[in-house]
Amino acid sequence: MTSQHQVTLIAVKEISRTLFTKRGMMGLGVFTGIWLLIFIYPINQASQLITMPIVVELLRSYGLDQQVNALLSWTSPEQMLYWAIGLYLFPLYTLLLCADMFATDKHNGTLKFLTIRTGRYRLFYGRFIGQMFIQFSLVLLAALLAYVMAIMANHDASLTAMISSSLLITISLLPFTGLMALLSLYANSARHASMLAAALLLIASIVSLVINTNFPWLNVVNLVMLGSQTTDLLLASGADALGYIPLPIAQTLVLLIMAYFYLKRMSL
Repeated sequence: MTSQHQVTLIAVKEISRTLFTKRGMMGLGVFTGIWLLIFIYPINQASQLITMPIVVELLRSYGLDQQVNALLSWTSPEQMLYWAIGLYLFPLYTLLLCADMFATDKHNGTLKFLTIRTGRYRLFYGRFIGQMFIQFSLVLLAALLAYVMAIMANHDASLTAMISSSLLITISLLPFTGLMALLSLYANSARHASMLAAALLLIASIVSLVINTNFPWLNVVNLVMLGSQTTDLLLASGADALGYIPLPIAQTLVLLIMAYFYLKRMSL
């Protein structure tokens, strides 16, 4: 069996382990329910407000012309609000969804047995790929809900916008998934991994804020801050959004390289 075949099988097993179990189906139901509530209440109401001329003028009066123009470039307010909310909400969901990639297996001692049969790196990268496929599916599901809501509201829903926004959000989730994969190797439980991730991201946000406020010439530090491109990506449109793809990919490669060396030295 080739390495690529083993990684593929591990990814498929990760998908079935996460989604097609009782716990996974329950999580999928909760995820769908939360997004339905978001669409039915806040997005449905906000989509009606954001297109009102008086609201647009009010936002412009506060100097938010760039933000207003970027958001109004969407043909459907439902899809626009999905894009705005999803960019910030999905990374938080990643901290929970991917926290147990290895933590429980490590704590129970089954990780050593699994690596004997497949190899450390194949297991790691197979599960990483599986988690990314799961997240892309969930992102696409939420985008589909936005598309359906826009059609039901008789708005000009865009299939291209649905697919492109899903791809861009999924790419922005790559470094967060890489971080959780790395931390779940170190943590003793899924909760421990999530808490470590939340603490690291909070500390990094504070450090980034201090540097940007007091030492703007050191803003290159933002390159290591996960999600630092989110605000700019939110306001980007069309081909401009493609310019924000390299940063999360580079951050992911760094995290995967760190995981490679940690796995190499890790005692199972």
